[in-house]
Amino acid sequence: MINQIELNTVEQLKESLYKTVKQAIHDIQSPLASLLMLCVATNKTTKLNPNDLKVRIEGILNSISQPFKETTDSRATDEVINVPDIIEKIIVEKECEYANLPIIFKSNIYECTNDVSIVGNIDDFSRMLSNLINNAVEACANKSGVITINCDCDDNKLVKITIEDDGQGMPEEIKNQILNNERVTSKDSSHGLGFTHTRETLARYGGKLDIESKPGIGTRIILTLPYANKLPSNNRFTKSIGDITLSTALLLKRIDIVIVEDDKDSASILADFAFRGKKVDIFNRGKEFLAHYNKYPLDTTMLIDYQFPEESINGVEICKKLYAKGFTKFYLYSGMEFDPGELPSYIKVILKTDMVAIKRLIGDL
Repeated sequence: MINQIELNTVEQLKESLYKTVKQAIHDIQSPLASLLMLCVATNKTTKLNPNDLKVRIEGILNSISQPFKETTDSRATDEVINVPDIIEKIIVEKECEYANLPIIFKSNIYECTNDVSIVGNIDDFSRMLSNLINNAVEACANKSGVITINCDCDDNKLVKITIEDDGQGMPEEIKNQILNNERVTSKDSSHGLGFTHTRETLARYGGKLDIESKPGIGTRIILTLPYANKLPSNNRFTKSIGDITLSTALLLKRIDIVIVEDDKDSASILADFAFRGKKVDIFNRGKEFLAHYNKYPLDTTMLIDYQFPEESINGVEICKKLYAKGFTKFYLYSGMEFDPGELPSYIKVILKTDMVAIKRLIGDL
């Protein structure tokens, strides 16, 4: 009896190890392919950061040993995840990985002004998105296609992420197999592994998977997850400070000043000379900044350029959004003066030629 129990335990461990290693080998292919493309594309300009790939690969390798650690609760490594930030990094990775295919990647992350954050394991979340985007690329069958990855947070504090392709679509039978947690029999095993990992990841964090698909038209994968403030009650994300969780407060990025300036040279001069020795973050697009502002504490100093000629937004509108969210130390960085009463009283203006005001700001940091 005892020997049979021991035998069953060994078999279960072997099966778990096989499944984990197979999953890791499958998941690691994307960042490795991107790294290869980065190495060979020496005559191309790329936004791909090799360190991002290093972090992704390390996360996947760490997952190999996770099932055999003494603590099996994956939520021990949970954190608040800025969804647009991860989507941006994954898209850059995919653009490099599939540079030789006629695939266009689109997203709304720069237009997403809501706080789109979830609680989860960042490695699991990245792997899930990577797998689903790989499936979307496969659905295009090496033909030209558009893959759109969007995200938003609705009034019910639910984060919705959609991955849409205009590929070959999937039959109703396959869609039902996936949604019913059945093995996908008509595609290769890697595709099935991708959806298996998706279901397991969503289940851990109270998420939901939906699929809309029509053969010959395309597929839309819909992931719904609780917003970061709607936290599980059985882990470390429970204590709150006002309307922000303690874990969120600890994970917010603390820097001295954020510069939002479309002129890259001007931004670099400010960072390298005016604010030399300070911790500085720079954004050259207003909408890009709005997709990431929520990762900073409310008392962060922010210098916002007035004009963004290539965007349908200006610095005044950005300042109004910051004020509405509770930020207190933002300045409109303008090349022109404003008449009294032209701007809301809470918007303080620093002229680009006013070095006294710049020095005063430096002294306040």
